[in-house]
Amino acid sequence: MTRTVVALALCVSVAAPAAAQVVSPRVNFQQAVADHATRLAAIQTPTSSAAPPPKPDTSGSTLTSKDKTIYGISLAAAAFGTIFNIIETRDALDHHLKAKTFPLVWQDTSDPADKGKVTATIAGTNGGLMVVSYLLLRNGKAPLGSFLNFIIGGATTAVSIHDHSIISDAK
Repeated sequence: MTRTVVALALCVSVAAPAAAQVVSPRVNFQQAVADHATRLAAIQTPTSSAAPPPKPDTSGSTLTSKDKTIYGISLAAAAFGTIFNIIETRDALDHHLKAKTFPLVWQDTSDPADKGKVTATIAGTNGGLMVVSYLLLRNGKAPLGSFLNFIIGGATTAVSIHDHSIISDAK
């Protein structure tokens, strides 16, 4: 019963305004909008020459030749360390010695069948980090990108020297 009363009340409350619209004269909304626009245009005053928009600050994103040179040296160091690590790791696995990968994915293995997996891990991880360093360079953070490359180069070279000493001791 309560639902019926509520539904009937809603229908009556909606029907009354709808009936009032039918009886009242038609409102010309296009004319009302045009009149209001004309009034607003008359109120506005023309402004004097506006100042040009400010130029974007590019001081942090411009790369100097010094930044590019340091980044190039760091990238070469990272590539050298990665290649040296791959060579030494593959040589250690050829001699059935325990080899380590670096940096983010530490793998210890002595199985020569794992050479491809270990090489892919080293190249993929270090290559991904070098891509991150390039993105840092392009975003105006050249020192951070160079630092990341030097870390990659130094760490992989240190691990490779350790692997090389183990190979030399085993021979």
